[in-house]
Amino acid sequence: MKTFMKIIRKHLESLVVLFTSLMLFQSCVVYEKSSVSLEWAAKQERKAKVKTINNQTYKFKFIRFENDKFYGIQKVNGEIIKKPLEADKLNNIHLQNKSASTIATITTVLGSLIGVILFWYFIDTGGGNWLELSE
Repeated sequence: MKTFMKIIRKHLESLVVLFTSLMLFQSCVVYEKSSVSLEWAAKQERKAKVKTINNQTYKFKFIRFENDKFYGIQKVNGEIIKKPLEADKLNNIHLQNKSASTIATITTVLGSLIGVILFWYFIDTGGGNWLELSE
């Protein structure tokens, strides 16, 4: 067990950098519970989750109305893709809840940071008796 602790201590800085990087690039998207119309979604210009009548789910950066048609805008591999949407083939549309998304992202980052700090604390202090559960 002591060698395991030495290995962890040796690589602790790398672990902290890894977890910190993951936290910074993490973002949560929370969608509103109520479904909206295509027209309303196009006016709002927010991220949207669309479920079709075939139970397929699509996530779009936003929904746009142009040339008398609705399009879901996605960004795939840096390329913008416009997927045509037909109202009669859609089951529901949920828009991003920006305030809940912000709160979820902050909570995730803080929770991960606390986890890393606790991990570091227990490694640094030798873990106390919590590692020796058999006694």
